[in-house]
Amino acid sequence: MKNPSPEELFPHIKERLCKKCDAVLPVSNFGVFFHKKSGLYCFAGMCKGCAVKKSKEYAENNKERVAQNHKAHRKRSVEQLRDWYVVGQLKNRNGFTDEQIAEMGEDLLETKRTLLKIHRKLKNLKNGEK
Repeated sequence: MKNPSPEELFPHIKERLCKKCDAVLPVSNFGVFFHKKSGLYCFAGMCKGCAVKKSKEYAENNKERVAQNHKAHRKRSVEQLRDWYVVGQLKNRNGFTDEQIAEMGEDLLETKRTLLKIHRKLKNLKNGEK
């Protein structure tokens, strides 16, 4: 579920101070999150620009950890990525629309997965791989 915008949640607040860069900015420059403990929506402590800089700095200083997290995420969502790839193949190479794919359902996806496996196996055999 997407969080409401700051303007919707706090119509009486127009500006906010960023705790990182000490700039007074419109509330639209701040993220909003739901605080589970209190049950309230809250502003992020820093503006979106500072949050992006902080995120980039973290990624630069923790490349190995970030790579491990990405690998774990990919592993968890491998089925979702496979479906995304298969649907992309059906749309781009075979000319199917979203409606057609939804109508034909899992049978179409499974058939395309099987065809992709066969094509991959033939390609590997042709290249002398197992």
